[in-house]
Amino acid sequence: MADGKTHAQSNLIAGLLMTGASVWIPLPIEQIIGIAVGSFLGGIITPDLDIAYRTYEKNRVYRFNPTLGGLWHLYWFPYGWLMRHRGLSHWLFLGTLTRAVYLILPFFLLYLYFFWWYPLGCNQNAWWCMQNSWMNLTNSATAPFFRLPPAVYYAFGAWVIQDIVHILLDQVWSWLDLPYEYR
Repeated sequence: MADGKTHAQSNLIAGLLMTGASVWIPLPIEQIIGIAVGSFLGGIITPDLDIAYRTYEKNRVYRFNPTLGGLWHLYWFPYGWLMRHRGLSHWLFLGTLTRAVYLILPFFLLYLYFFWWYPLGCNQNAWWCMQNSWMNLTNSATAPFFRLPPAVYYAFGAWVIQDIVHILLDQVWSWLDLPYEYR
């Protein structure tokens, strides 16, 4: 399979091509921003985060800021520990979705706590909340969380394309069985 530097270069080229094409077409500015953000996410949050040790992508964040890089590695370590390398994280669409859910889940849980669970008084009467208020979940404070702007879908689409480039590059390297010096 290709090494991290090759993946980073190919993702940079793919991201620049997608963002440039969205400007050239021309798309509305929020969609261009969504594609640019998705391209960036696809370059930093790659399928190789299923490796628990520090990868090329984790090292790039670490070189940018050592403290942030350490926190980034700690945050993604459980994901790497749970996922088998080239397993679910290397599946088209589903792999991107697992990383997106893993990235958003802690913030979503904080959102639920501060805007739904705590204001309902669930900190004192948790059993009542568990029984009686789950039906109001989508009609209350979480409803805006589920109605996402189109830019989010464009960002996710660009991220999926970045992952497709990554997975195809892994496949081509495996098929060609290139020695290490050509990586």
